[in-house]
Amino acid sequence: MDKDSFQKIVDDHSLVSVNDRYYLTHKQVKVLEQFKIPYRDFKSAKDLLFYLNYFDDEELDEVALEIASYSYYQEMQK
Repeated sequence: MDKDSFQKIVDDHSLVSVNDRYYLTHKQVKVLEQFKIPYRDFKSAKDLLFYLNYFDDEELDEVALEIASYSYYQEMQK
């Protein structure tokens, strides 16, 4: 996939690059910031998911599920 195609996908799905390591949607970033989750400190989406497992909140569970689904999709594309 060329860079222009990839950028279009990012723009279409409102993805935000987190320190050039992984992607989150604007909505996910907003929820994580609301809960003061230091999402920029993690090296990967999997590390962030591991951290989110410590919280018992429906909104964070939804974010974690979305991140897990996106990560799974990315892994299957390789």
